[in-house]
Amino acid sequence: MVIMRKLDKGERPAFTRVDAPPALKDLVARCLAHDPTHRPTSMWEVHRELTAILQQLPDTSAPTNLAALLSQPVLQQPAHALPSGTIQLVDEAATSDFCAFVRARMRREAAGVSVSRICRVHVGGSRTATFLDLFMREASSRSSNHMLRPANPADAAFAAGLHKLKSLFERTCLGPSPPCNIVLAWHGTPAQYVEAVCRDGPRAFRTTDGGFFGAGSYFAMELEYATRYAMMQVLHAAPPMPVFNRSILTPVQAPSASGEYPVILFAVSVASAYVVTPGTDYPADDPSQPARWGFSSFYSPDPTHSVALMPKYNAHFVPVKYSGRVHCVTGKPLPLDTDYQAATEGVDASELLHMARAVSV
Repeated sequence: MVIMRKLDKGERPAFTRVDAPPALKDLVARCLAHDPTHRPTSMWEVHRELTAILQQLPDTSAPTNLAALLSQPVLQQPAHALPSGTIQLVDEAATSDFCAFVRARMRREAAGVSVSRICRVHVGGSRTATFLDLFMREASSRSSNHMLRPANPADAAFAAGLHKLKSLFERTCLGPSPPCNIVLAWHGTPAQYVEAVCRDGPRAFRTTDGGFFGAGSYFAMELEYATRYAMMQVLHAAPPMPVFNRSILTPVQAPSASGEYPVILFAVSVASAYVVTPGTDYPADDPSQPARWGFSSFYSPDPTHSVALMPKYNAHFVPVKYSGRVHCVTGKPLPLDTDYQAATEGVDASELLHMARAVSV
């Protein structure tokens, strides 16, 4: 009875698909019109309009590889399939299109860091297919479920950080302003783990702390910044751990047999990213916990306990600069070296924290 009364009053359910073309929304509204004279005159008319709308839609067939998703033929994998669980690192000629593609995403060069070679990663099994399937599912879900589209804070620092991240998104076959995006980001790892990380993906194996900016796998937008993680010593000791100072390029981890430190380029799926800022995400110093002074509210000094990402977001994006023993918000001296912290001015690099939905390139 309630539904009948609403219909008699001319009320109709709202059309909530934000990704629907305007012509389809108009057709649905006319089909549901309370006044019969405002409706299509026949199903043939509806059929003709639907056909015209379909012809205007972009190709939505699911891409089968990264090359198709990013419209980058240079990323095309070889036709022969490797056995599941196997991996090949194939050296590329320095003048190849693939090397040019990778170098264009280094984003910053620094003294003391040079690229000796670039390898293409071939991984056997269905990891890339699974990544693409999850990416397309996430895009579809965000199009239809408003709960997956959180309202971002309105402050200028958040907006500036989000603008920076968006400038790093790769163009995909989903068209402009897609509900889900790909960013190519760097992940440094000790040489003995490089093949396992390429094959199995990055994992949040916390060894020194629970994460500066939350729980998850950390990536850097800049190759130079990621090399600092390739040089880190992996510790196996009880907490509390010392903070590793990434501001100093002093190797504490042995390089590979050829004297190199590996850094891996990953395609990372970003649906909704929360920007960590000094003005919003740094609590007042608690006198009883001096070890937390100068760190974000997402920081945990204990590697066995990490702080979750912001609700409804699947990534944190953090423009950072070196703070050391100076509080990044108050400017006061600190008892501990806080290393790199969130910043709005004088930014040195950017970190992307994600729940490991990524695949190596």
